[in-house]
Amino acid sequence: MSNATSRVGFVERIAAITLTTAFCSIIFFVNGAMLFTLRNKGVFRETARYILLFNLLLVDTLQLSISQLMFCLSAFRFTLSYPVCLLLCLLASLLTKMSPVLLVAMSLERYVAVCHPLRHASVTTVRDMAVFVCTLWSFCLSIFFSYVAVIIVARSAAADKDSPTKARNTLLLHLFQLSLCLLVGFVERIVTITLTTFSYSIIFFVNGAMLFTLRSKGVFRETARYILLFNLLLVDTLQLSVSQLMYCLSASHFTLSYPVCGFLCLFASLLTRMSPVLLVAMSLERYVAVCHPLRHASVTTVGNTAVVVYALWSFCFFTVLIQAFLFIYHYPFDQLESLQMRQLCSYNTLLLVSAGQIHHTVSTFFVFISAGLSIIFSYVGVIIVARSMATNKDTPIKARNTLLLHLFQLGLCLLSVLYITLLSKIATFFEWLVFMRLQCFLFICFILLPRGLGSLVYGLRDQSLRVLFLYHLCCHVELSVAPD
Repeated sequence: MSNATSRVGFVERIAAITLTTAFCSIIFFVNGAMLFTLRNKGVFRETARYILLFNLLLVDTLQLSISQLMFCLSAFRFTLSYPVCLLLCLLASLLTKMSPVLLVAMSLERYVAVCHPLRHASVTTVRDMAVFVCTLWSFCLSIFFSYVAVIIVARSAAADKDSPTKARNTLLLHLFQLSLCLLVGFVERIVTITLTTFSYSIIFFVNGAMLFTLRSKGVFRETARYILLFNLLLVDTLQLSVSQLMYCLSASHFTLSYPVCGFLCLFASLLTRMSPVLLVAMSLERYVAVCHPLRHASVTTVGNTAVVVYALWSFCFFTVLIQAFLFIYHYPFDQLESLQMRQLCSYNTLLLVSAGQIHHTVSTFFVFISAGLSIIFSYVGVIIVARSMATNKDTPIKARNTLLLHLFQLGLCLLSVLYITLLSKIATFFEWLVFMRLQCFLFICFILLPRGLGSLVYGLRDQSLRVLFLYHLCCHVELSVAPD
């Protein structure tokens, strides 16, 4: 009975080994044909994706061979010496770690090819790929040798084997952590970009519905307060888009050329100055409506409002032109090897000269201080008129609340100006991952949300706009809105 059982067990082992060896031979032949194909043509040997694919298939083929060898030895119950077994296990561990890091490299190569096609050829050269692959192998080999050293010490220690065993377990934990670290940075950027883009899309849709509402009726296109509100929301929407674009470029570590970066920064500077001066115009319009009601109709005509809007755009454009001239005149372009920036695009990168920094700081705070004083002046005038009126105090009270809203919006605009300065201070206190999360949070709170607050507040607060705004916001689904 025992002989029969042993013969059955032997036959089962032979069948299992034969079956796995047959599969291994087929897969080995397929992989070998693919490896030969990848080395047969020069175009494959000189293209980054095929170089990485060759290394991945080579690792898979070696891992396949070692796994099949260890399976056969286990099935035959063939024992090995400790050095040979240790060598096979650690070599299998080395190959196991090479597969995921090569997959990461291939994924990043495809990401660069699709998202940054103009830079793909310069980044994925044969030399760069060779250096990158050698770095990956060196990285895994360093972990391999560290693990070997710990195992040897653990075997040779006569007493106190707990320390080497704990060190070995710690190294295994480091292997797992390091494999995750290869993906953490990339995943962190994707998550922050996705979160900010989702918030941007919602706010952009709300602003778009409000802008469409303000252009859908003739009464809105011919009333001074709605013309100014349209320009304010248009500026907020443009600034929202430019800020989101620059945030995505920064989070992706994508560098621009100096002309493109300068254009984006100057355009953002123009929009930053437009918001407070438009708030001043809207505050003065409310001041005239309450304090000088008999002259309001003759002062706030469509023609006069258009002249004011053009004058405000011209004033802000002129200040930006001065800033552009100072940048072009003082920046040391002759010391640059090329116009491609090596740092990320931001004001801090461009405003290296003292004249540009002084002009930017002085002009920005002059606009905000003047805007604050103008809104406070309008608020005081409305309060005085409200106290002196015996009847019909609803209009001054509404105008007072509107001016308080303008003052609050001005404060939010000032926060967006201080956003970059605040980030530069925070970066010195926190590590990179924490800084990325704080940057995402501050960007949503200081840049995105204030740009969508105006549309919601004005759209829901103004009785003339409310029903039509909700109608467009809900994609032409009629809603019943209770009047105040």
